Amino acid sequence: MTRLLLLTALLSGCATSYRPTDTGPGAFSFTLTPEQCEHLKEEQRNYHAVHQDAGYVSAAGPMVTTLLLAIPALRDEHALQGAAAGVSLVAGGTLVFTDTQLTDLDQEIEEGGCR
Repeated sequence: MTRLLLLTALLSGCATSYRPTDTGPGAFSFTLTPEQCEHLKEEQRNYHAVHQDAGYVSAAGPMVTTLLLAIPALRDEHALQGAAAGVSLVAGGTLVFTDTQLTDLDQEIEEGGCR
């Protein structure tokens, strides 16, 4: 879970885009340099890792609730339910965000001619 929070904080910005706003009249004018391709692929790997971790956290609701029971301040039923719901909400939001970023990165890598 710490890994998920750390990666989420590091990747809180949107994915990089090298796509120009005006691609010109030519149909083949959008290509990426090898350095740009490598940068996008590195971001893609990071977003895949965060996406996978968020999936694990969102699917581990009962485990999160059990872990939160160990914290004396959260032994109150309402606080426990709120904390578990908050963890699930953050994990779900992270899944949605990383999914959209991965879709955009996949498209940019493909259209940019990266191999």
